[in-house]
Amino acid sequence: MEKTKPKTKKNTVFRYYLFHQRKKVLKLTINDICTRLEINESYYYDLEAGRSGHRMDILFMEDLANALETTLDFIISSEKAYQQERLKFGLRKRRRWSMFDEPKR
Repeated sequence: MEKTKPKTKKNTVFRYYLFHQRKKVLKLTINDICTRLEINESYYYDLEAGRSGHRMDILFMEDLANALETTLDFIISSEKAYQQERLKFGLRKRRRWSMFDEPKR
């Protein structure tokens, strides 16, 4: 019988800027921020942990900025740095989004 390679979790890069703004600056819990954003806690936790939200749209970024009581510019520049870090570690395939990234319907 052939041995199969065990499945491993994909490496992630933590979004420290979200954690810092939520926890250190505003002293909010994940529940607090999720109430403000009207999203579930597991999604936000995955967002902060770097497991989801790799293609956040501008409207969500604006909501995130409002919920975290910061500017949209801060969110965009921080997300840019986060995405560059993912690229550096090989967690991103391309530098730019392309139409081929969209799932087929």
